[in-house]
Amino acid sequence: MNNGSRSKRIAGAVKGAAVWIKRRAGRKTAIAVCAAVVAAGGGTVLVKQHIEAHTLSYSEVWIGGEYVGDVGDRSAIERSVAAKAAQLAQAGGDILYELDEGQVTYKDAEAYGKKLDDAAVAAQVGDALKTHPTGVKLMVDGKAIAVVRDKETAERVLEQIKAHYAPAPAAAAAKNAKKPVAKEVQSLSFSAQASATGDELPAAGSGQAAASGKAKEQAPAADDSATFEEKVAIAELTEIDASQIEDDEALVKRLIAGHTVQRVYTVKAGDCIGCIADEQQVSEDLIYQNNPWIEEDKIKIGDQLNLTVQEPLLNVRSEETVTQTEAVDAPLEIRQTDELKAGISKIVRPGSDGKRIVTYKLLRRNGLVIEEEQVSTKVVTPALSTVMLKGTKVTPSEGSGNFIWPVAGHRITSYYGKRWGRLHKGFDMVGSSSVKAADNGVVELADDSMSGYGNAIIINHNNGYKTLYGHLSKINVKVGQVVEQGEAIGVMGNTGHSFGTHLHFEVYLNGKLKNPADYL
Repeated sequence: MNNGSRSKRIAGAVKGAAVWIKRRAGRKTAIAVCAAVVAAGGGTVLVKQHIEAHTLSYSEVWIGGEYVGDVGDRSAIERSVAAKAAQLAQAGGDILYELDEGQVTYKDAEAYGKKLDDAAVAAQVGDALKTHPTGVKLMVDGKAIAVVRDKETAERVLEQIKAHYAPAPAAAAAKNAKKPVAKEVQSLSFSAQASATGDELPAAGSGQAAASGKAKEQAPAADDSATFEEKVAIAELTEIDASQIEDDEALVKRLIAGHTVQRVYTVKAGDCIGCIADEQQVSEDLIYQNNPWIEEDKIKIGDQLNLTVQEPLLNVRSEETVTQTEAVDAPLEIRQTDELKAGISKIVRPGSDGKRIVTYKLLRRNGLVIEEEQVSTKVVTPALSTVMLKGTKVTPSEGSGNFIWPVAGHRITSYYGKRWGRLHKGFDMVGSSSVKAADNGVVELADDSMSGYGNAIIINHNNGYKTLYGHLSKINVKVGQVVEQGEAIGVMGNTGHSFGTHLHFEVYLNGKLKNPADYL
């Protein structure tokens, strides 16, 4: 074979190889390789073998549509993404961030003589990954009331609210600030239904969640029995504004402070301050504070009571069992005797208080006891009764100290007390016209010598008491006469300073004027 034929064969081989190489490795690479092959005197087969031996498959890495770099092993990128996610999850601060989903994509590629640095590209990916703030919403009765950092924060907030109302050990032992409760047991419901919008809270007493984010002081442990009246749930949020996230300490204060609830109660028959407090589940102090016009617990039918309260956004119910030692008052045993005058009593054996151990089951609402049930009682020391002798001996000229109404079928027309700037000294009454002695005694006065009283009678009951009967139309007794309780002494009239027929009745003890209402 001559040199011309050989040259043509080499040229053809080089041309064919160049087309193949260009297709696999690019124009510049093809020219360079072909030149090397020509210089070496090789053929098409050698060129292809060389290219195949030095061609690498790799992945182009893209983030959000932007090219980052090339890697030979995608696992390097996956490790970088996982490390970034873990770093975000463990990060402190008030706001928790997460990686955007699906932001890393790949494109398959291959090239001759490709140089790759997976570690460098993985580092670039870690820096280029996009994040977004995340959080959870606290749901109360299906309504979102707050957004916090994460589920652990939400659970910690709820436990702190429960702990806020938990009684201190000393208070629990003494049932401190326990207000009386109605005898009738009320029916109470507790909410424990699952929420369709998020994870239902674990049962009360599941323990305090581990805190994440900035360091917080550990809250006191909540009462194991504490539950919320409302349906409470925690729901995850996928998209939020970082400004929505609320500090957990501020949130606890806000939920406890709650909102103002305007309430007005109309007093009805049989009501009392304590009864209303029990029925409306408010404290007696609140009733007095909101209604300063109440004096001496006096209210009447139709009165409007302002029961406006600050109602927490979350209300906590809890149960507790309290055992305490109580004193038992010595009972009073009364024995009647005719050896003592009527109205005279004498203690012949002083009593002594006993002691008992009592266990109560208490139901609290926001820390305030609303129901109490006595579970058990154990007597430690029995109480010793006080024995009192009460005299029954009646001397006709001496009163018993127990008065009867001086008029049968009486009706009070004017009571004891201030009237138009002056003291009205007794009772004015109408009824049967016959006036009777309120107790045994001796007539001390029976005439019209007392100014303003008209015909009047004074009976000395010889036990410190005196009674006066004024405005009589007729006097049936004389001074010095002994009268018995219930004996007719005169007739009701309109004499003296009087406006209409009636009896004016006064009571004195040791010379001092008294209110007849305390003795009749």
